[in-house]
Amino acid sequence: MFFRKPQITADLLRIRYLGVVLAYVATRVGCDAAEDITAEVFGAAFRALHRCPSPATCGEPHDPARAWLFGIARHKVADHCRRHRDNLPLSENLQAHGGPEAAAEAREVAQVLRQILDLLPPLQKEALLLKYVEQLSLTEISLALGKSETAISQLLYRARQSARAHGRPYFCEEESL
Repeated sequence: MFFRKPQITADLLRIRYLGVVLAYVATRVGCDAAEDITAEVFGAAFRALHRCPSPATCGEPHDPARAWLFGIARHKVADHCRRHRDNLPLSENLQAHGGPEAAAEAREVAQVLRQILDLLPPLQKEALLLKYVEQLSLTEISLALGKSETAISQLLYRARQSARAHGRPYFCEEESL
C-alpha cells in the first residue's frame, strides 16, 4: 500500500505553514508589520495555489511547499522594505535569560550581527538567514531563491567567508604574547 501526498488547499497551507511564515517575516521586518505582510504572502499563495508544489509527508527531508511559501514571503518582505526603507531587524528572539547584563550583551551582539549582515550582498544575507535562522535545507533554500543547490552551497560558503572577515574585529581576540 502506498500513501498519496495530500491535495494542496488553502486551508492546508494556512494550518501547516502560518506559524513558520509569520516567524520568518517577523524576523525580517519586526512584529509591527509582520501580520500584514504574512496576510499578503498567503493572499498571493492562495491566488497561485495551482503552482504550489505538494507538501512533504512524514519522513521526507524537504518540504517543497514550505520553500515555495518562503520564496513568496521573501519577495513580499523585499517589497515592504522598498516601500518603507526599513532596516531588516535580525530577530527579536535573540533575548538573553540571564538578567539585565546578559540581555544587554545579547542586544549588543545582535546589533553587531545586523551590521555584519548589512555589509553582505542581499542574496548572501538572505541565504544565511534562511539557513541559520529559518533552518531550511539546501534544497529548500534553492527552491526559495530560485537557484541550484550547487549555487546555494557556493553562495553560503562565500557569505560565511565574508561574514567571518567582516566580523573578525568584533569576535576574534588578538593573541598576545
